[in-house]
Amino acid sequence: MRDILPEHIAVMPSSIKLPTECRVLIVDDEKTVCELLVRALDGRYKVVTSLTGSQACSLLDQNDFDVVVSDLRLPDISGIDVLSYAKSKDPYTEVLLITGYASLESAAVAINLGAISYIEKPLSIVDFQVQIERAVASRLFHLKSISLMSRSETLAPEFKDHLFDITALYYFTRKLTLSLEISEIMRITLEEALRRTGGLFSAIGVDIRGYREIYAMSSSGEAPAVSVKALFLTHWKEAFPFIDREAFEAGTVPCTVFKGKQGQAPTLDTGRPQVFPMTITGTSIGSLAVYLDAGKTIESGSQHFLYIISSIVSSLIEHGYTVLQARQLAKTDGLTGIANHRSFQEALDRPRQPAGEPFFPSFFRSR
Repeated sequence: MRDILPEHIAVMPSSIKLPTECRVLIVDDEKTVCELLVRALDGRYKVVTSLTGSQACSLLDQNDFDVVVSDLRLPDISGIDVLSYAKSKDPYTEVLLITGYASLESAAVAINLGAISYIEKPLSIVDFQVQIERAVASRLFHLKSISLMSRSETLAPEFKDHLFDITALYYFTRKLTLSLEISEIMRITLEEALRRTGGLFSAIGVDIRGYREIYAMSSSGEAPAVSVKALFLTHWKEAFPFIDREAFEAGTVPCTVFKGKQGQAPTLDTGRPQVFPMTITGTSIGSLAVYLDAGKTIESGSQHFLYIISSIVSSLIEHGYTVLQARQLAKTDGLTGIANHRSFQEALDRPRQPAGEPFFPSFFRSR
């Protein structure tokens, strides 16, 4: 069975519950907030409340909850801790975090840990109800998928494989739509490419809206920059012909290398990469390259899957760079290209750079 579903797949129910049977746990240290949210969900779901994170964890030990709604700031442990604990009990429990002091950093942490949404106070009750409906729908989709998977041995192989592909594609796109920045979209895509193919290394190069850069990931550990550079240059024409090779060698093309799964980095002695183009309305914006052991190839089913995800991710990457370009234009004078007053104020607000540390990032950036 492909590595898509958790170990407890066999114990999932064979019949799927109705939305009104779904259990929702609300965690907030303000009793009035709990009461308000309970009234908002009255009659729609089975709702339980908790005023502390510790009590919420105890309730998660004793009951199966489909959706958990937690304030980020609690009197004992944080909402992030509640999120992590709920996901450790059941990775398919949907978690929404509510906060009055939202930040991009805390939002990124929550989303990376599997939160389905991140809501700021003061929240709209209508929006809250919609978010819960979305979370319940996602939860029921997961349960139905798992139930079908547990009975997939009775299906013909081609139907079973296609069912796995549909489910895997759903999980992949769900992660992408929750991503907040370009680097996270790249990381998710590279991780999925390695998981699907069993490759040693994967990379995405882009040439879009004046940005030319590369993101990469090894299957495990952190690949040395010198090995990554040598691998790219060996197969440059196959993987990144749209990026100037001399600029790359000179260190003017940014390259971010993510750490892979825990373990030692593999030796990057591979054959030619399998390359999957990324296009928008027929125009190339880059490519996804997967490197395998020399002599190995990607089986056809996985090739088809990667062609699909490369087409899906292309539009998100384009959107990400469009937003990035707009932000940069807002900080520069349209005529001269010189940093404007907004950029000057942001520079003053940033912490001072430690002595001796270069202001610009090095050729390779590890993540």
